[in-house]
Amino acid sequence: MIVIKPDERIIIEVRPHWLAILRNFIISGLLVLLPFIIITVLYQLSFPLDQLGLAPLAVFLTGAWILVVWIFFYIAWTDYYLDVLILTDQRLIDIEQKGLFAREVSELRIENIQDVTVEVSGFLETLLDFGNVRIQTAASDQEFLVRTIPHPSKVKDIILSRYDTLNK
Repeated sequence: MIVIKPDERIIIEVRPHWLAILRNFIISGLLVLLPFIIITVLYQLSFPLDQLGLAPLAVFLTGAWILVVWIFFYIAWTDYYLDVLILTDQRLIDIEQKGLFAREVSELRIENIQDVTVEVSGFLETLLDFGNVRIQTAASDQEFLVRTIPHPSKVKDIILSRYDTLNK
């Protein structure tokens, strides 16, 4: 649980770009269609599911398959939705959801920021304006990597602007 102090205010909250979940959405949609395609092909090949008494089994397995695909998509959606970068007027908080029951929360004081790097690589990333932001801290091994966020250059500018305001 993230506690925002009474004298602290949130400047921005950044979640991953919608394209980060689109791949899982498409894969889940295709996997849901798979049993229907298999049953259609079996009927086209004149495989007698009804005569062999396998129709109830096919319905059960199709329902179980859809349930399993839904669970995997739900886990992917939860991971996508609960990943967030929060910039307050005093600190930077990175929440990384890892599965359903694991979360990593990292925070650093804005004064400790050494460097902010934006990584936008590829045609789609450039066209849709999303990428990664690396935030190097004063500690030699501490680095925040926030993946696939929209408008990474604007986020970098806001972070550095807050850093400049605090270090005047």
